[in-house]
Amino acid sequence: MMRQLLFLFCLVITPLAFGQSVHISGTISNALGTKVYLTTLKDETTVFLDSTELSPSGYFSFPELKDIPSDIHLYDGDQIALLFVLPGDSIVIDVDEHFYDESIRFSGKGADRNEAIARLVLIEESIGNQLNNASFQPDSIFVLKQFNDAYDRYLELIPTYGNQFPELKEYLERTMKKALEFRGMYVDSYRMMYTANQPIIALTGKQAPDFKALTMEGKTVKLSAYKGKITVLDFWAFWCGPCRAEFPDAHALEEQYGKDINFVNVHVFGDADQWKKACEEEHLTHSLFIDKENMKQLQQYGIYFIPRFIVLDADHKIISAYAPSPSSGLLPEYWKTAVPKK
Repeated sequence: MMRQLLFLFCLVITPLAFGQSVHISGTISNALGTKVYLTTLKDETTVFLDSTELSPSGYFSFPELKDIPSDIHLYDGDQIALLFVLPGDSIVIDVDEHFYDESIRFSGKGADRNEAIARLVLIEESIGNQLNNASFQPDSIFVLKQFNDAYDRYLELIPTYGNQFPELKEYLERTMKKALEFRGMYVDSYRMMYTANQPIIALTGKQAPDFKALTMEGKTVKLSAYKGKITVLDFWAFWCGPCRAEFPDAHALEEQYGKDINFVNVHVFGDADQWKKACEEEHLTHSLFIDKENMKQLQQYGIYFIPRFIVLDADHKIISAYAPSPSSGLLPEYWKTAVPKK
C-alpha cells in the first residue's frame, strides 16, 4: 500500500531536466525480472520514458538521459524506486530485491537528495506497516494514538528535508499535501482490518484447525502430526522479503529450542519450484508447501498477509493467532515456563 501511496505524491510533473544528460546505473541483487524501466506520472497516468536490460549479475545502466522530468520512477517489474534527478546527475543505485526499501543505497552526484527521499519512503512505510500489523491488538484506542504520534513526527520531518535540499521544495510540498490526505486512509484501512481480524483474535484458546501440506520430499503431512510439543507456525513465500528476513533469527531459535519446540514454516501464495529454490537459498530442511488450490483449508486462520506467525501449545490449542516475529526477541516468552532454559 505504501508504495502505491507514494506513487501518487508526484501528480504534478516537475520541470524537465534540460541541459546536461543524466546517468543512472546500478545493481539489483536477486532481481526477479530481466529489465528495468524508467517512468513518470502525468495527469495520474504512468508515462514510459526508457528501459534497459539487466545483466546476469543484475547490473543496469541508462548512460545518456536527456530532457526527462526530474521526478521519475525506476521500476524493475516488481519494485519501484522514487528518484529526483537534475542535469548532470550521475546516480548509482545498489539494492537487494528481497529487502528493497531497507537495502537501497545511492552514490554519485545526486545521491544525497535521493537518499533523503528513500528515507522518507521507509519511515512512512514503517509507520503504516506498524498500524496494519497492530490490527490484531485488542486496544484500538492505544494503537491509533501511537500511529498519530508517529505520523505527526513524520510530518514534522518532511520540511526539514526541504531546508537541506532546496531543489526538493515543490516535491516535498506535494508530499506533505498527499501525506495529510492519506493519513485518514491509513486510519480507515486499519479500522476495516481491525474489524475483519476480530474472528482471528477470537481463535486464541481454541483448537487449531488441522490442514495438509507437502513436505520437501513430496509426502503429505498433517499439522496434527506435530502434536506433543509447542509448535510455531511461520507462513511465508519465496517472493516475500520481510518473510525471508526473519529466517536468520528463526534458525537461531530453532538451534536453541528445536529439541523441545516444533518450528514449522509453511510456504503459501507461490510456486513449488520457486519454493524449493528459496528453501535451498535459505537453508531450510523441513519446510512445508500448500498450493493455491488448497489454501481454503487455511481460511479459519485468516492468512491474508505474510509473514504471519502462530503459536500452538502441545495439544495444538492456539496460544497466539498473531504472534511476534522471531526477530522481535519475544517468541520465547510463549514457552519459557514450559521449556528448560538452555
